[in-house]
Amino acid sequence: MKLTNRYRDLTFDVIITVGAYFGIAVLILILILLLGNSFPALSEFGLGEFITESKWNPTNESMPKVGAVAMLACSLMISIGAVAIAFPIGLFYLAFVFLYSPKWMAFLLRRIMELVGGIPSIVFGLWGLITLVPMVNQYYPPGASMLSATLVLALMTLPTIIISVDAALSSCRFDLMLASNALGISKESYFWFIAIPQAKYGMIVGIVLSLTRVIGETMAVVMVSGNVIQIPGSVFDPIRTVTANLALEMGYAADIHRSALFTIALVLMLMIGTLVLTLRWFQPRSFKGE
Repeated sequence: MKLTNRYRDLTFDVIITVGAYFGIAVLILILILLLGNSFPALSEFGLGEFITESKWNPTNESMPKVGAVAMLACSLMISIGAVAIAFPIGLFYLAFVFLYSPKWMAFLLRRIMELVGGIPSIVFGLWGLITLVPMVNQYYPPGASMLSATLVLALMTLPTIIISVDAALSSCRFDLMLASNALGISKESYFWFIAIPQAKYGMIVGIVLSLTRVIGETMAVVMVSGNVIQIPGSVFDPIRTVTANLALEMGYAADIHRSALFTIALVLMLMIGTLVLTLRWFQPRSFKGE
């Protein structure tokens, strides 16, 4: 029996190790693909023009422009705005689940949110195009705008935030709850002043995961954003994100235009990687296993 368990553990370790190295290999191959296809555009224009120039017109033969700063800024703005809207809504949703819902209702609410998290993004885009865009248009034309894209992304990322924050809150130390009950602390005080501070890093992880997801969202944004390459003057202006630009132009791009698209994809990937590494830098020692 001991020998069987040993072989089982060894097999499990091998599978985990192979899976980890496979993930690293895939990431390296993606970087090689992006770098290889980006090289012609980087050689001709340099990285500086991509992150400082606001105009995008790589098909102009006399004076091509490959500035991605407007699209990168729009990607960041609507992603941060979506998370800023979704996080407090998700937190109050969980407060209701933890504090006021009976067990059967809490179970039902969690399963509903998991179901919503599995809805394809194109469905959110259709809802935004048919319902949200006309509503915004009645208030301030054209309707397809930065505001519409932000609201659709907020709805999309809400399940991710709720599920991740719920997991962080559920992992709080049980002895703290027992101690708070013994001291007569109310459920509300325990939730807001004990559980949330204990789960703050897990909540930050959920926010970052949600942020990385919405930065990479494409089709829903294409359908409701208006697809105009510009730095918006207000939330009612139409915009275009990096991922939307890739989806719209990659089908017919060639030569230097195609290489420029790979370059902005590379810049977006490096931006997301920097965000994740920054989170790792500020990670508490207890989460690093030290």
